[in-house]
Amino acid sequence: MDNRDQGKESVMNDGKTKSAAGLYTRVDLDEVLYTDNFSVCKNCIGCGKCSRICPAEAIEMKDEHPVWIKETCFMCFGCLRLCPTAAIRYGDIEQSKCAIAKVS
Repeated sequence: MDNRDQGKESVMNDGKTKSAAGLYTRVDLDEVLYTDNFSVCKNCIGCGKCSRICPAEAIEMKDEHPVWIKETCFMCFGCLRLCPTAAIRYGDIEQSKCAIAKVS
């Protein structure tokens, strides 16, 4: 084994990885974050994509809008990033831009 291979092996033995896939396998389920900062805007079309892709199964569709049914999730932000109308927000937002009430 040459020095290049040895360096790669030590990186893997230290638990570090160069791919994002490795991060998901090392998630400590006790260190999840809270969902109370998510909001849904009035431009939500009720497609349900957010609830289908949520790895924590924290989103449920009610009255054709997403509702976070769990207090915590993995904070992958897949719901926010993959929403076809960008209707999901996280954090403080202007109420005029997001007319649907905060999620419950």
